[in-house]
Amino acid sequence: MSAEYTQAQLERMVNGTPHIPNVIFYEKAVLDRDASERESRRVYTKVVFIKITQPGLTDWAAYKAQPEDFRKFAEEYDYFLNNKQGTREPGIEIIPELDIAHLQELIDMGIATIPKLAAALQVPPHLEYAQQAAVTINNVLEETKHAQEKAQSKAQDREKTRLVPPADRQKHPTDVGQSGLSPGDSSGENEDAKRFHAGGQDNHRQNPVDNWRV
Repeated sequence: MSAEYTQAQLERMVNGTPHIPNVIFYEKAVLDRDASERESRRVYTKVVFIKITQPGLTDWAAYKAQPEDFRKFAEEYDYFLNNKQGTREPGIEIIPELDIAHLQELIDMGIATIPKLAAALQVPPHLEYAQQAAVTINNVLEETKHAQEKAQSKAQDREKTRLVPPADRQKHPTDVGQSGLSPGDSSGENEDAKRFHAGGQDNHRQNPVDNWRV
């Protein structure tokens, strides 16, 4: 009994079924040398990397993600954007020694994150230990966030100060040595000088002999 195969089936028989790679996008802090030189301190920039592994193989490749990677692995990139560090609230699974049954119970109650559990008005008595731990963790997270915002604000203020020219550079060069006098303050001196030239030097030029009279 003969069997007919499509071209695609024949190719799979010869080449095997193509494996779909496992793709993970992740964020990494990389030293920005140009910014570090400008700031005179170490400045790091967040860069998105991509890690590709083939099923059944232990080898993997990671490199800086390119625009074509975002298009080719759009689903994986969307997952990364929705779950990357700093945008997702920490889950209650990070609570130390949280019983797995209690973990699932809280999730079923709609309390799956640390902030939600910390802010819950009431929890069953056997879950109060988990809420106390969530309150402690949430306070630490809030303090860390506040410290980061404060440090970032100070860095921005230093950058603004560095870009503003010194006050003495804003003065016009002719202002130096004026001792605070306005142009109008020397009008009287100018008039005296004019009268001196008119009555002194000019007369001397007209009657030079008068200078020798006793």
